[in-house]
Amino acid sequence: MPETEAEVQECIKEIEARQSAWMKAKREEREAQKAAEREEFLRKNPQARAEDEELARERAEWNARVERYEAKKRAQEEAERTAEAERTERHKALAERYDSEADAHPLLDEFRWSDLKHAAPEVTESICALQSLLDGLHDFTRPMGPDDAVTLLDGLETLNRLTESLSIVTLSVFDRVGTPRDYGLFIDRAVGKS
Repeated sequence: MPETEAEVQECIKEIEARQSAWMKAKREEREAQKAAEREEFLRKNPQARAEDEELARERAEWNARVERYEAKKRAQEEAERTAEAERTERHKALAERYDSEADAHPLLDEFRWSDLKHAAPEVTESICALQSLLDGLHDFTRPMGPDDAVTLLDGLETLNRLTESLSIVTLSVFDRVGTPRDYGLFIDRAVGKS
């Protein structure tokens, strides 16, 4: 019989270890018995075995889908982190040197201009080209007769329609990948409500 506190604690630990081992053995015995009973049931009922195999196959397919989804999600998150790191690097570089092209449009500071140039270089190139045309018309360095002016107006109307179409498509992309409620001001501005 234990006489000291340490011996009592040692005794308790030993009893708990024996109890845990006994419970584990009983649990394994029950599981083995259940498995044997299930196997016997499946042997006697081939239809149930087929259903079990179908369930196992569906479970495996589901697990594979979940794994593919998780892998795709991880890849997307990694791509977003990489894009954000690249954006940060571009902004850091811009902070060190000012891009003179940023003056091409008053609504875009150098950081937004850099983001736009990265996301859609066609837009920044078009802005620069149109700004050059506007400057040429302002200071009369771009010779243009009445017929040319009418042709330019027709072209600008086409450009306006194309710009509206691009705005609508871009908003639909934004709606798919963004959260429009959080950016209501942006949407209002884009569709000309503000």
